[in-house]
Amino acid sequence: MGDDKFIVNIEKNQKLTELYYQIINYFYQQYPNAVISHTKSYVGIKFKGGHNKCWFQTSDLYSLDFKFRKNPNEKSLEDNVISYRINDFKAFQELIPLINEKMKEIQPSKVEPYKNRVSLIDIQNDDSDVVKIYSIGSCNPQTRLGRYTALLQYKSHFKVVDGDLRDTTANRCIITGLIEAVKLLKKPCRVNLITSTSIGVNKVIKNDKGTNADIVRILLNILAEKQCDRSFIVVQGEGEELNEFIFSKT
Repeated sequence: MGDDKFIVNIEKNQKLTELYYQIINYFYQQYPNAVISHTKSYVGIKFKGGHNKCWFQTSDLYSLDFKFRKNPNEKSLEDNVISYRINDFKAFQELIPLINEKMKEIQPSKVEPYKNRVSLIDIQNDDSDVVKIYSIGSCNPQTRLGRYTALLQYKSHFKVVDGDLRDTTANRCIITGLIEAVKLLKKPCRVNLITSTSIGVNKVIKNDKGTNADIVRILLNILAEKQCDRSFIVVQGEGEELNEFIFSKT
């Protein structure tokens, strides 16, 4: 963590820390082509080769200032900044239409729509006798501090498990969330494990390889020990919806 004043400041307030990770996670999920940079005073979001299109920084121990360029293609900041003070994720969500508008103006390429993908709403509405585990994760690539949040659902019953991690990545946070949720299962069952990005399960099963093979192997072993009939589901392109659903149950 060193002398990163931004991280130090937000860690003095747990609510602000959670807000920071929720915002970071939103941009990682919705704008995979974006470059998210961290300095001592702010976090900036841009596309490769360009300048920051929006950024946020601590205004005090209780809120963040989220800022945009009025003209996202104009490099100068003089008379070209709009600022909003936010202190919870709901306030950030109110800015999402404006964020998407500004990011769309400068996004280099559109993400191709996913064909034959499973819809998150279909999963939520599935009332079959199956346990559903949803997991999201975020990580500051500079400090490697991360956070996971997982949600267990059985019919109309919900339980949240979350935590902080060090020396990690966003995907490892997601996998850790799945692991911690699976540990709570008390008996063999059918379980769907739902994420908005692939965690490399097929590579591990096929040839025991992959960036996160070690931790995916732990997840698979725990599922086997608990005699769970498991299915991994990726709701690609629905990162924002998955975040909103999980945080609506926290």
